[in-house]
Amino acid sequence: MQARVYQLGGNRGEAAVSYAIAAFNFGIVAGVTLGGLALTMGGFTAVGAVSAFFTLVAIGLAAAVNTAVSRSSL
Repeated sequence: MQARVYQLGGNRGEAAVSYAIAAFNFGIVAGVTLGGLALTMGGFTAVGAVSAFFTLVAIGLAAAVNTAVSRSSL
């Protein structure tokens, strides 16, 4: 994946890879934080519901990005 990000980054490939790594790290922090909040506020069942919601959001975002990248490379 990093090779693809580097390639899409063109002259700024290194910066693009750095931003991608930062996004992954942000995702880890956000997931832990939201999971902890869900557990504290709603118990174990809330963790599953929050996880399912963000999984659907991630799938939608990935589909949108894939469509945008496909259109820009035509």
